Amino acid sequence: MNKVIFYQKDGSQVPAPLKDFEQVENVYVRIYGEIRVFKDERAIVGHFVKKVEKMDEMTNHLLQVFVASNIRTKGVLAKEQMDNKGAKPAAPRGGGKDVQATVLDLMKEVTKNNRFAHRNDLWTICQNQMSHADFKNSLEALMEDGAIYTAIGDDQFGVTDA
Repeated sequence: MNKVIFYQKDGSQVPAPLKDFEQVENVYVRIYGEIRVFKDERAIVGHFVKKVEKMDEMTNHLLQVFVASNIRTKGVLAKEQMDNKGAKPAAPRGGGKDVQATVLDLMKEVTKNNRFAHRNDLWTICQNQMSHADFKNSLEALMEDGAIYTAIGDDQFGVTDA
């Protein structure tokens, strides 16, 4: 992915996130935004740009990428799995409370950095652990239970503070 999009109202104006930003060569920047897919092409929709002041931010970013990659490929670890040396699958296929707990745990993890989680992003992470029907049913059950809610349309979810 090598494309960052900043939206502006008028094509002749500079996008708001770039108005006060001074571009300097050979300097790392942090772009706050969301990954979106447009016509089968992934891009970052940027909301804010900030110069990286400390290299700890880079280390933190690389660690977050590593953790996200492992969650996508191996699933979210349950508390019992963190205590045990042997790894077990995060959630069995077949639905029920285990799948709901997995989806809710994943949403809590994702919403630590972002206020809301997009349905497609969650499915990308969960698709190796459950069927799409189980995923959809768990989202509906979690909404009925009041554990999660929709925001900004029907595809964005937030976790209810308990």
